[in-house]
Amino acid sequence: MSSDQLVFERLVFDKGDSTRLAGVVICSSDLDHDIGVFSAITGATSQLMTHRNPGVPEASVFLIGDARLSIAGSTEGEHAVQRGIERLVIEVADLEVTAQALDSAGANIERYDNILLISRQWAGVLIEVRPRMIGDDNGFSAVDVVLDHVAILVDDVTAMAHRWAVITGGPSAHSGVHPLGTSIAARFLLGDKMIELLAPLPDLVSPLRTRLDHFGPGPLALALIAHDIDATVAAVSVVGARLIDQPPHIIVHPSDASGVPIQLTPRVQH
Repeated sequence: MSSDQLVFERLVFDKGDSTRLAGVVICSSDLDHDIGVFSAITGATSQLMTHRNPGVPEASVFLIGDARLSIAGSTEGEHAVQRGIERLVIEVADLEVTAQALDSAGANIERYDNILLISRQWAGVLIEVRPRMIGDDNGFSAVDVVLDHVAILVDDVTAMAHRWAVITGGPSAHSGVHPLGTSIAARFLLGDKMIELLAPLPDLVSPLRTRLDHFGPGPLALALIAHDIDATVAAVSVVGARLIDQPPHIIVHPSDASGVPIQLTPRVQH
C-alpha cells in the first residue's frame, strides 16, 4: 500500500450539483411489513405508484427530502432481486454526454428511451441514469428523514472509483483509509448526498471481509439523516423493528428492513 493511502485525503474540486442521487429502489419479500417499517422510519404514508423504472413493478414511494425511496415487490429477469437494494436512480444534466462517457469507458449499459441502466457487475449496484428532473414531487409532503448516502461494498476501490468518476462526471471527493481504520474508501458527493465505496483492508479480518467473501460486492447500507432521531427511533420501536446502537448512529436491523441496514444519524459531516 502506498503512503498516500495511509491517510484519508480530501481532494478539492468543484462539480456543482449537475449530478444528483435521486432515488433508491428496495425490493421486498414482505411488502406489508416492510412498508410499515419504512413508514415509521420516514414519518410518512407512502403513495402507491406504477413505477416508471424498467423492470420494477408497482411500488410504494416515500419522498425523503428531494429523493424517492421506493419499496417494490421482488423483481424478475436479468436484474432480479428478491430482497434488498435493487437499484439507485441518478439524474444527470446531459444524458447523451454521460452515455458517450460510459461507452468510452466500456461500461455495460442498456438503453430505454431516456434511461440508461448500468449493470451491477460494472458499478457495484444497478444504476438507473436519467436526465435531471426539476420540481417533480407529485404532491408528497415533508417527512422526518432525508437521504444522506448509500454505501457500496467493492473488491477494489481504485478500479471502482474510476468507473464512478465516469458515472458522476467528476473524481471522488475523499479517498484513502476510512477513519475507522478497517477499510479503503472513496466518497463521491452528489449535491448534499454521497456514494461511499468501501473495500476491506488487505490481510485484515473484519465484518466487511467476511461479508465480501460470503456475498460478494454490492450495496452495503442506506444512511438517512433524522431530523429528530429520538422520535424516529421511538416510532420504529413501536412497529417492532429491532435497533442496533452504534453511537452516534442507530441501525435498523436489516432483517426488519427488507434486508437493508438502515443507518439513522442525527447529523452528517462528509
